[in-house]
Amino acid sequence: MTLLTPQEAILCLQAGNQRFVSGQLDARDSGAEIRNTASGAHPFAVVLGCIDSRVPPELIFDQGLGALYCVRVAGNLLDDAVLASLEFACCVSGAVLLVVLGHTDCGAVKGACAGLRQGTLTKAFEQLAPAFAAAKSNGQNEPANSTNSAFVNLVAQEHVALTLAEIKQRCPALAAAEEQGTVDLVGAFYDVQTGEVMFSDIASG
Repeated sequence: MTLLTPQEAILCLQAGNQRFVSGQLDARDSGAEIRNTASGAHPFAVVLGCIDSRVPPELIFDQGLGALYCVRVAGNLLDDAVLASLEFACCVSGAVLLVVLGHTDCGAVKGACAGLRQGTLTKAFEQLAPAFAAAKSNGQNEPANSTNSAFVNLVAQEHVALTLAEIKQRCPALAAAEEQGTVDLVGAFYDVQTGEVMFSDIASG
């Protein structure tokens, strides 16, 4: 189990992202990391992110082997297997931070906004409908379609917030852990233009 508090874990990710953006990454010895984690690891955070090749959590947060659990699904969508993975990371393995990580220029969100119908993607993209509706009701980023990058990004941000709420609603163990202060559930948003990550829903204390 990690010795970090949830607040320290957030600071660790923020500092890592600052190193990533500045190009001043920590020096790493891959051989040593392999040896040090061979018998086990104690990740301090779990990240639910997108499969987009531009947004690998370990890189954008400058973390080495064994530091993070990473669950990556197109559009950072939530299903039972993903939820079970998040619950395992925090409630069994001891991670103290759960991050739902969205990003700008998300292809999955664009597809949903365009009404793309493609095999199993069709049903998966239905999960983005509430975020689409929330962004559209905002009324500040017309037109409400995939050609408008501001609208697409707003949908992606709304989806992060809604996913956090869904995790708490569907997983009593995670909701209780957050209530007890042993785990923080936070949203984050990565800008593919700058490499920066902005956090939201950060608990005080």
